[in-house]
Amino acid sequence: MSLRNSAHRPRKNRAESMVSALAVLLGVFAVALVVTVTAAAASATTDHQPLNQPPLDDGGPLANGYKVFHGAPVPANWPVVFAAVPPRLDLSNHGPMPNFQDADPNKYTWYFGQAPGEHAVSVPCTVEGFPNQPCVSKVVEYTFNGHGQFHAVCTVTDPQNVTVAVLSVMVPIAAKPIPLARRKAIRREFRDWQVPDWHRYTVAVKGLRAMRVWDHVALVHANSFLNFTASTPGSNSRSVAHSSPAFLPWHRAYMRILERLMQKYLRDDAFAVPYWDWTMDARGATLNMSLYPPNHPSHEWLSQWKPSRASPISLFTDRYVGPDGDPKHHDAVPTGPFCSPVGGNPNCTEEFYIPVRFNLGSIVLQRRIGRQSGAILPTAAQVAKMMRVTEYDTPPFGSKWSDKYAELGLKSFRGLLEGWSGVDSDIGGMHNDVHQWVGGAMLNVQYAIMDPVFILHHAFVDKLFYEWQLQHHCFTADCHRPRPQDLDATIPGVEMTPTGPILRGHMFDDDLSPWRLTTRDVWLADSTGDSILSEYGWAEPGEPGAWLDDEPVTEASANTTTAAASKDETRSSAAESVGVIVSLWTAVIAASVCLLLSPLF
Repeated sequence: MSLRNSAHRPRKNRAESMVSALAVLLGVFAVALVVTVTAAAASATTDHQPLNQPPLDDGGPLANGYKVFHGAPVPANWPVVFAAVPPRLDLSNHGPMPNFQDADPNKYTWYFGQAPGEHAVSVPCTVEGFPNQPCVSKVVEYTFNGHGQFHAVCTVTDPQNVTVAVLSVMVPIAAKPIPLARRKAIRREFRDWQVPDWHRYTVAVKGLRAMRVWDHVALVHANSFLNFTASTPGSNSRSVAHSSPAFLPWHRAYMRILERLMQKYLRDDAFAVPYWDWTMDARGATLNMSLYPPNHPSHEWLSQWKPSRASPISLFTDRYVGPDGDPKHHDAVPTGPFCSPVGGNPNCTEEFYIPVRFNLGSIVLQRRIGRQSGAILPTAAQVAKMMRVTEYDTPPFGSKWSDKYAELGLKSFRGLLEGWSGVDSDIGGMHNDVHQWVGGAMLNVQYAIMDPVFILHHAFVDKLFYEWQLQHHCFTADCHRPRPQDLDATIPGVEMTPTGPILRGHMFDDDLSPWRLTTRDVWLADSTGDSILSEYGWAEPGEPGAWLDDEPVTEASANTTTAAASKDETRSSAAESVGVIVSLWTAVIAASVCLLLSPLF
């Protein structure tokens, strides 16, 4: 009996070993499965953030459901736009019809720290484009002193002055110089964008519009036609940013501020706004399809697209900004991403409105493409002639060259690009002509940004400005105009000071109102990162690098001064994750084989 039991004991031990091996094997498989699922979830969370969920700060324990959107991190001296975001705000612009009066019964009062770590206090800021105002509005703009972590507070009170919420956030301001983007934001011609690229652009526009940030930016542009620069009110007949030397530097800063806001909304510090090279669509121009080979994302669409009255060029189609306005419905844009059902087309599924308080005569986007008298798009030949002009600006540094200044009008690059061609009709109206050709909201130049075509237009104007700087090696103060020696008392707006004549607001180191930025900040190009020209660049139309692109970079955190990882780093991290998972499962399989075979030995 004992011998029989002894003979069977090894088999029993083998069976027990098999059970133990299977138990261990199941445990290892479970661990591997958990690791794999966790890695996949983390990857999805990091790399596939929903586009309509921008980085909003929760505002702290007293926020009562309100959140804060702000444009930081930015370098020192750059403005930060703040928006109080009410609970359940629809950022897609697909919600119920908004209040046309754009009214909010609550009062929003902002306070800002004056130094890193200090408590927030009451200070003036920019409200609806006006500088040095009481900081009371749902959306405000403020420039901090220095760099570091600053405190911002917003108190929300109802009409009975009862506190509804108190929002408290920390705001990172970076030292200069700083490479805000490890990889330059590359602006591409719109035809080189893939459909997902354009979807991201429209999502950012609509989200910023829903938070009223877009309205604030529009009001900054509208009020740039006013005079905030004279030492005595009314003594300077010039506007802040138009018909004067600051036109190109001011709009370069303006575009970069807006581009950073879109980057923040999309959690992508390499996002760049598109540009529209209107010379490719000018009269007599034929689209060069060799720029769009069969593997180009727009090849099939461009090769099949046919112009029509409503869509004379491909930009004005539902694929991009939508068509011309419908003359039967007060020139309202009927379809596309920026239409509205109250514009006359009940099939429009968007909700893109213009605030009544802007007094544009319509709450919906309007266009009159090519229907203005004399409206034409500038040609490549006209641009080439303009680019040969060597002087940045010439007396009287305005919009009209007549009498003794007539010949100087031929020599002002800024004047010609802005559209004041003077006696030289061969160059035409450039920037101004494009506003006139699109018509509608674009023709109401103060609020032209309410048509998102404005962004593509001015991105190209900035590109031409940069190319002129390259062509004429003009990245220093030496070639900027005016200088004191260029001015005299006969030039409108000139002020005589103890140090000589100045054209306030338009000298190289004057502030570009309403900001603390100067022309110097946006003019110089260097390798230290101290110029915005080190943060972004352009790709030529059809350039392979413009469309052979991968997924956008995403920010790891919305409230750190560290920029989002570059694409190479993203790919590297993904490869490392895949490598870890593959190694883990290889080990699991090897362990399984060993455990299953071990009882046999």
